[in-house]
Amino acid sequence: NRKVISIYTEFTAFMRRIKIFISSVQSEFSKERAMLCHYIRTDVLLGKFFEPFIFEEVPANEYPISHVYLNEVKLCDIYLGLYGNLYGHEDAEGVSPTEREYDLAAELHKSRLIYIKSINEDDRHPKETALIKKVERDIVRKTFVDLEGLRTSVYASLIRYLEEKEYIKQTCSGFLNKWIVCAIQMNPYQAFQIISQMPNIKKIKFKNFIIDIVEYKGNDFKLSMAVS
Repeated sequence: NRKVISIYTEFTAFMRRIKIFISSVQSEFSKERAMLCHYIRTDVLLGKFFEPFIFEEVPANEYPISHVYLNEVKLCDIYLGLYGNLYGHEDAEGVSPTEREYDLAAELHKSRLIYIKSINEDDRHPKETALIKKVERDIVRKTFVDLEGLRTSVYASLIRYLEEKEYIKQTCSGFLNKWIVCAIQMNPYQAFQIISQMPNIKKIKFKNFIIDIVEYKGNDFKLSMAVS
């Protein structure tokens, strides 16, 4: 069905993925960094728009470490920071890579998403506490307790980013736009409410369109479950 392929392609295709630079003390947040990379790349919606970067995936090269990570900050669209107990290795000036990365992102006016792990404040490194206070003067940050909480918060922030930048609005509109977002978010009640507001003639066309999409997409489990 050429029409379905054309509409689906319009929804999923774009010129360049939005780059997310994930910043943290690697040893403290190794699980969180790996989880976020995998989740963003494999999620049926986020994977179409975003490409995360973590330093662990950089192949061996001739450049200094600081050159690599600061250059990636310059190239990114979103700085995503994970802050916890540790401040990290300090350079000759007593500043950690995480703080260098944040400062550069702020200087370049990058979108910044900060997630702070809830811990006993007495266990936090004094310089990490100072960094968090600096961040709190600049932007609103979120706290998290575990991997699931972090994933939920990041998902909500990235969906909000797409809405604010009108990436979703540009790819489809009206009832279809709202329904696709609800379906992918696995919110069947709200998706049903949107459909119930349609005129009957549109409901019939919409049903046929969704059936065609499922047949075209085939084994996309998450979208198929949402459609069901």
